[in-house]
Amino acid sequence: MAAADANPDLLYDAARVILRQLAERRGLKAIENTLIAAGNSPPIPFARAFGDQFGEPVEQVDADLLALASGSFAVRFPDGVSAMAGSVPATAPLQFVFVGLEPNHRVGWVFQGPGDCAKRALSGADGLGVAALTFALDETEQASCIGHWSLEAASRGGGPQGQVDFTVTAP
Repeated sequence: MAAADANPDLLYDAARVILRQLAERRGLKAIENTLIAAGNSPPIPFARAFGDQFGEPVEQVDADLLALASGSFAVRFPDGVSAMAGSVPATAPLQFVFVGLEPNHRVGWVFQGPGDCAKRALSGADGLGVAALTFALDETEQASCIGHWSLEAASRGGGPQGQVDFTVTAP
């Protein structure tokens, strides 16, 4: 599977997971050093700079990323709507996955939080019937939208529906 064939939402979410894992293993300084080396004059090729900092070829990380986006997200969660975590700080994003959809169906996502806090989004399922969406609060919402949230997601055209609750905490 090539990156061009992957569901962009799943690919983005998988990239977040991979980047977090790299930072946990080698620290943010390794990411910074890689970007500085690749941007220097004369630049060091990105693949070499990455390998120097992380001790593995960038091709391996690319393969891990595509494997996660094309398979692991789909099999990691049961059919229905799932959150990557039950709570999230107001300043951080939270990924949601909807498994068991018809391939290429559109999904409506409706988030309801405390008071007037609400969000809506529309995305599509990939060829495996998996849709993903990243939830994030705008900076202006981070203080007023702390508390219990509920997500209801439904496939357009009368397909599956799902619901999950989560909590947004103070940063």
